[in-house]
Amino acid sequence: MSRFGSTTYNPSGSSASAEDYKDRESILLGKYAIVEATLDSVGVYEGNYGLNMILNFDDAVVREGVIGNRIENGNGEQDDKTKIMGWDRWYDRDEDMNLVPFEEGGEISTDELGRRVTEEHGGDTYKYEIEEGVLEDRDDPAEIGDVELWLGNGKKARTIAKVLSAQGHDVIADKEDDRGWLNAEDRESFQLREELEGRRIMFWFEQTTLSADEIDDLDDDVTFTDAVVLDAESDAPITIPNDADGDSSESDGDSSGDSEEANQPDEAEAEEDFPRDIDELIDMFARTGQDERASVEEMIQNEAPEDYEVDMDAVMAAIENRM
Repeated sequence: MSRFGSTTYNPSGSSASAEDYKDRESILLGKYAIVEATLDSVGVYEGNYGLNMILNFDDAVVREGVIGNRIENGNGEQDDKTKIMGWDRWYDRDEDMNLVPFEEGGEISTDELGRRVTEEHGGDTYKYEIEEGVLEDRDDPAEIGDVELWLGNGKKARTIAKVLSAQGHDVIADKEDDRGWLNAEDRESFQLREELEGRRIMFWFEQTTLSADEIDDLDDDVTFTDAVVLDAESDAPITIPNDADGDSSESDGDSSGDSEEANQPDEAEAEEDFPRDIDELIDMFARTGQDERASVEEMIQNEAPEDYEVDMDAVMAAIENRM
């Protein structure tokens, strides 16, 4: 059974050493490709297009995905960069999120995909040669060694930053600023949570859609890509720490977020009483990981009773409590 879609929470370096600067291959990671690795450290680098968070991993393996080697970059040159793509690029999924073969009785195999993949980004063409395909419930993991993953500003990057940092939500300074989105200017100011140093984790990116058909005041469907981070040994979600001193490294409930106990706010952070429609929206935001304040405020204001004054700080705190 596929693990995708089973985790609806919003799951959101280290002390320097010679190991932090070892030669690592930079990888690219597509949606629904599962990687397991030992988290070594987190770095920060500002380039021409903004601030990047660099995740350094040791002994990485691909548990699910199609591994491709970039044989031609946007300049027409070979750079041998590895990209791990999700099988969803080629195969559909059924209602249980299991991949569906092209033909009835067929198999999921790279034999059906062709040897090369072409992508267009910003007017440039990138070409990849498929090397290997891995399915979690069928194949042994494929080793890719010591790697690094660069992430610029975006929902999935902000989520991972919140999960990995001891600052939790406070590690995000300004989500609208590609150069100042992280509340960290270098590796020393990005403090990795102690309990995550050397931790074996599993992670992937998955797409979430808020449907206009299900949410009355949403004019169009809203789709975004978020990150899911699990403990590799227990499969327990690694979630955003509630505060700088707290340890929320493992979920207090099941990964789907349906546990009534897990959705209760801490007594020390008691919520105000919200009107029913707003309370239901807060639950929905918490389940889907939607914590973009502007989007939340627009929908909340549309649902609020005319005589009710919305306290957005309280709303955002409630969403965080229920994640």
